[in-house]
Amino acid sequence: SMYKLFSRNLSSYNVGMKSIYNKIKSTGPITVAEYMKESLLNPLWGYYMTQNHVLGPKGDFITSQEITQVFGELLGVWVFADWIVQGRHMPCNIIELGPGKGTLVKNMLNVFSELNQFETGGIHVHLVELSPQM
Repeated sequence: SMYKLFSRNLSSYNVGMKSIYNKIKSTGPITVAEYMKESLLNPLWGYYMTQNHVLGPKGDFITSQEITQVFGELLGVWVFADWIVQGRHMPCNIIELGPGKGTLVKNMLNVFSELNQFETGGIHVHLVELSPQM
């Protein structure tokens, strides 16, 4: 039920807040980066580590890539144009941090495919995702 799901999340939230509170109490102030890392990536209660449906219509939020491919395609055109300006060096490395479902890179690759300018193996894609739920 929705109540059971909510109470599970609230319980996880309370454990996380207590952990952060105890850390600050014992060692002093923490940075925003430390707070965000604990809140999002802690393996026991971090948001991205414990939620099954973060993205999409059933999730907590939708990113622009999930609504339309336009942003990814425009980014693909920009990367392609910049690759030409920089001398067409191979391979072209595309690195996305926190790609979720990989929709942004997929839309960029569609543009590269349409332009048909990269040799086979000319693009190396690296997706760096820390969440096992994604």
